[in-house]
Amino acid sequence: MPSTEIAAMSGVVRFPRSQGHTTLAYVSQSVNASPFICSESVREQGFVRAAEECGYGDGDVTVIPSLRNAGEQVEQDMYSGIVAQLLSAVRTPTGICVSCDAAAVPLIKEMRRMGWRVPQDASVIGFDDDISAAVADLTTVHQNPVQIGREAAHKALALMNGQTLDEPFITMPTSLVLRSTTERVAVH
Repeated sequence: MPSTEIAAMSGVVRFPRSQGHTTLAYVSQSVNASPFICSESVREQGFVRAAEECGYGDGDVTVIPSLRNAGEQVEQDMYSGIVAQLLSAVRTPTGICVSCDAAAVPLIKEMRRMGWRVPQDASVIGFDDDISAAVADLTTVHQNPVQIGREAAHKALALMNGQTLDEPFITMPTSLVLRSTTERVAVH
């Protein structure tokens, strides 16, 4: 199993834990049916595993599946449905990880429209560090797509040349980029 996503999610979960967050959520995005391991499903598995390792219990973690497959036609309706699920969780999450920045930004917009203050009521972390993350000042996981592409091409060329890979999977470096969508939980 690719371990870059797993390693990155470990850091994503440890950060809100260190900031005092006792409840978490992971918001998935749609995954096309494929026989290949997809980073989305691996990210979700890594998140759940990291939450367990950090001591979060079953009632402390909510996983929100994508609503794209639920027939939602309007993007705002889809994000409104996600916010409704977050707000109606048994324990409302104060730390939310979204599987990609392109989904985190509109989710934050909908959270704010519904009266949820980010980061005061909930910290939000994205994944990929794409251009939307910088524009929205989103805390996110940075990875280097050029380096990932080079490694993938190197491995593909080796396989096409009949070589056996010593390491079929490698862990690529990631880092958490802290911006304004996360903060320490206020002590009451």
